[in-house]
Amino acid sequence: MQVLILGAGRVGGSLADKLIEQGEDVTIVDSDLRRLDELGRRLDVKRVHGNAAHPDVLQEAGAYDAESVFATTGADEINMVASQICYTLFEVTNIVARVRTPAYLERRSELFSFEHLPIKAAVNPELEMAEELCLVVQHPDARQALNLGANSLRVCAFDVPVGWTHIGKQVRDLAQAAGRLFVVPLIGRSKSGFVPTHDERLAVGDTLFILARAGDISTVMKNLELQGKPFKRVMIAGGGHLGARLVRALQERTSASVRLIEVREDRCQKLAEELSCVVLCGDMTDERFLLEENIEHVDAFFALANSDESNLLASSIARRNKTRSVAALVLRPEMREIAGYAGATLVVSPVDAAVDAFRSYFRRGRVLREHSLGENLGKVMEIEALGTADTSELIGRAALDIELPGGAKIFATARQGKSGGFKGRLLDRDLLIKQNDRVVVFVPQQSSDQALVRVQKDIEQVFRAPPRAF
Repeated sequence: MQVLILGAGRVGGSLADKLIEQGEDVTIVDSDLRRLDELGRRLDVKRVHGNAAHPDVLQEAGAYDAESVFATTGADEINMVASQICYTLFEVTNIVARVRTPAYLERRSELFSFEHLPIKAAVNPELEMAEELCLVVQHPDARQALNLGANSLRVCAFDVPVGWTHIGKQVRDLAQAAGRLFVVPLIGRSKSGFVPTHDERLAVGDTLFILARAGDISTVMKNLELQGKPFKRVMIAGGGHLGARLVRALQERTSASVRLIEVREDRCQKLAEELSCVVLCGDMTDERFLLEENIEHVDAFFALANSDESNLLASSIARRNKTRSVAALVLRPEMREIAGYAGATLVVSPVDAAVDAFRSYFRRGRVLREHSLGENLGKVMEIEALGTADTSELIGRAALDIELPGGAKIFATARQGKSGGFKGRLLDRDLLIKQNDRVVVFVPQQSSDQALVRVQKDIEQVFRAPPRAF
């Protein structure tokens, strides 16, 4: 499949890498020749130098033959203009663009449509990360929390603590403790993730993933004795788009007291005018400053600046001062593991979030969403069940009977009701796959990242329906 990527930065380069691994024919455009040269040294990709919003450059890049266009540059306006040109002049219809500016996103329903700006979806990694971090505050002591199934399902990850009541028990025994309101789709152990059997025994240090309906998750956590004390004090370091968005989300959905740190004085002034929280002007890497602001009494610390080094240093300071939950934003893939050693209990990556979102709109949209689990423990995919009982091998079958490649497994579905809302249902003997279900698949980590990509591609093939199903 011919894919045109606009922008050779971290997002564009990582997306190209993933798509090439899948065997796709990729061309990438950027105005920075140095970036293109660096990319060419590690990837077999066609590179075109020039402005991604210029028709001649897009024509040289093969826009006439492109089946998908992914606009990933750091400038919203270039992404939007390029999308319009690709649709109008080159008749590309599968166009996904990175859009970060809140003013555009607040009016996305008016702006992004084939009658106006022909963008199939506006990808905003900051929105995804703010949602994830807000859920972590709502579920104290969770290493990770994600909404699935159009918000009808939720998965939370917890480290099994010393002295926990259920250490040594089998996975099947947990169900009795929480009224069978959940399933265990994945366990992380010794830096590897696997889909457990019912007789798998739990050990100290395991990362336990719990999947339940969104309305049941708090009850499940309480019954399993995993619900920590509520976070009362949250400190956010980094006043960019993500930091400001997270402040608003926390104030809307939690009762936590929030303080925001930003080093730039002009940005501090702007944030103080826009947000109804305490804005502190200071250096997040200055331990003396953090101690003066009572870092030792903070429940959750989120290091969200645009510098990996600053985020990791601030995380180590927070962890050293006994902060219960520490999240760090990392931009470079090689910094993920280092973040764990620095004390981060959760690592978020705008690059990973953006790449997962872009890939969700590839291959005719069967994969609706995709999320990374833990530190390279695996993936969770939401895939639409297309076709009918006559055209699909999945429609009408019991989920328990469906075998997927790479040890992956279906653990839930979400089905849209007459009112428009979705209702999540967990795996049991009576769960049947129906047309247009959002099927939740957990994929354990494979022997390599390349092997994981191949397994995901094979899973997509299982869900593939004939052309007439679209």
